[in-house]
Amino acid sequence: MTARIMTYASTPFVSKLSARYNYSSLICTGGVILFTSLFLSTFTSKLWQLALTYGALVGISAALIMTPGLLAISLYFKKRRALAISMYFTIGGASGLVIPLLFEILLNNYQLGGAFLIYSAMSLNIVPFGILIRQPNWMTPRQRNLTSISESEIEQNGIEAKKNVTSATKKMLLTMVSNTRNDLHIFKDPVFLVLLISRVLIMMPVLNIIQFIPDFVDKDLPLGLNKMAIAVLLSVTSIGDTCARILTGTIIDKLPWPMKYTFAVLAAGIGGLIIGFVMVRSYALLLALHIIFGLLLGIIIVMQHILEGDLMGVEKTPLSHGITQLLAGLASVVMMYLVGYFRDVTGSYKIGFYLMGLSAILAGGIWLLEPCFVRCLPPRIRPTKSIDKFPEAEIVDAIYDRILR
Repeated sequence: MTARIMTYASTPFVSKLSARYNYSSLICTGGVILFTSLFLSTFTSKLWQLALTYGALVGISAALIMTPGLLAISLYFKKRRALAISMYFTIGGASGLVIPLLFEILLNNYQLGGAFLIYSAMSLNIVPFGILIRQPNWMTPRQRNLTSISESEIEQNGIEAKKNVTSATKKMLLTMVSNTRNDLHIFKDPVFLVLLISRVLIMMPVLNIIQFIPDFVDKDLPLGLNKMAIAVLLSVTSIGDTCARILTGTIIDKLPWPMKYTFAVLAAGIGGLIIGFVMVRSYALLLALHIIFGLLLGIIIVMQHILEGDLMGVEKTPLSHGITQLLAGLASVVMMYLVGYFRDVTGSYKIGFYLMGLSAILAGGIWLLEPCFVRCLPPRIRPTKSIDKFPEAEIVDAIYDRILR
């Protein structure tokens, strides 16, 4: 739990650092911190020490490793962005199945201290792979020597520039570093607000539902299932999730309608399935619902990041990602405690499942209110054309001309 909270709490700061430093440095730093935290966990003897090393430090390292990696994929790929993001989450999901199994084997053979020691050595492999990661060429800062700058200053999309800019300065503009005051302007973007609310609402059930299903099925459903039958439910959910993550990247770009409406329908479908879990009275039906739920879950996890990149553009994606991850993570923790609270008070998970289902339905329904947000709030400040559509050779000139106009 400590690691989870620290990961989401650190994401906005890592997103901000991603605008100032190259992704390779951040990922390598995260790898070193992860190694240090696991290595120190070898020598812990108290729970609070383990919470500090394996909890807080691992959470910070996870943010440093995962955030730049996802941003690099989102900003580097253009035509195949959906496929690249889907592969990223597919491999990440597979590692979530393999690593716990491997750690259990190490634990049985080398005890807790030995398992942490071997695991820490394995984590150092992140560093050489992190060195290989590069930002797109058009985002990499080049020469920073300014030869001619006038006193007149223009502010556009959070970028500060001077009128008399040399050719060397044109490349420097691609760093797109904005100050904190300009970062707060993103909350005036109506589409960002819809995206933020939707992400928070959908992640509240998505991040919590799996951990509650075994106890819910065992105690709240009158099916008399044994542990093996419950394990099958979790297995088919995971299989459906993995298959959906693989296929989402190849299908999503071929949809004839806007992606946000697909997201809305799928989110509402997840909410309906969660509520349906409470009402089911047949194991066969419950199994079918879990298969469908796994498929929708995998699509939603991948689609929300693709949707964010498409709606926010390359300039705002890092900042948007940091803010949405932070608030969604905190909201999921609140939902987890709410479900646990109602379970303790009523002796049943039903109220908690209704809350999670309603949250997912609202996550889809909020997109129906997007026109209202656009009318009620100030208009978005965006380039007249999507910067992602420009050939790489034209991106510098496009930004340059836009600022000096």
